Amino acid sequence: MLSGLSAGGHLALITGMLTAEAGLDGRCTDPASQGKTFKAEFPELEVAAIVSWFGISDVNDLIKGPNVKGFAIKWMGAQKNRGSIAKRISPISYIHKNLPPILSIYGDKDEVAPYSHAVSLHKMLDNNGTPNQLYTVKGAGHRLLSVAESKAVFKVIDTFLAKHVHE
Repeated sequence: MLSGLSAGGHLALITGMLTAEAGLDGRCTDPASQGKTFKAEFPELEVAAIVSWFGISDVNDLIKGPNVKGFAIKWMGAQKNRGSIAKRISPISYIHKNLPPILSIYGDKDEVAPYSHAVSLHKMLDNNGTPNQLYTVKGAGHRLLSVAESKAVFKVIDTFLAKHVHE
C-alpha cells in the first residue's frame, strides 16, 4: 500500500498510477556514457492500494487553471514546457484499467490542494471502473486533523482496505 499526506499524497498517487509508458521510470544519464541514456530495469511495482491525504491530482490546473497557486508556479520554475511537465506529473493523466483501489481523504475547505481535484479524480476513477472512495472531512482545510477527525479517518481506511485488499 502507498500512502502519503499533502506532497506525499501526490507522490503516493503518481507512484501507484504511473505506467511504464509514461517515461518516468528510471531513465538516467551515466556520466561515463558521454550523454547516452540507459534505462534502469525495475520489476513492475505491485500496489495493493493507494491512500492519499490531501494529495494534488491535477498540477496543470495549479499553474494555469482556475486554481492557480503561486507555489505550483514556483515548483515548475521557468520551464518553457511547464504545461506538459505539469500534465506528466499529474495523477489524473494516468487513469487506466489496472489501477489499484484508491482512497482519498480531503478537507472540503482545502486551499492548497483544491477539493475540486479530489472530486474530479474520483469521478474519473468511477468512470474507469476503479474501486475508489473520497472521504470528505467537513470544514477541514489543508492541515493535520483533530484527534476525533483522525479516528474517523482511520476507521474509514481500515474498512476500505478490508474491502479491497486481499492477501
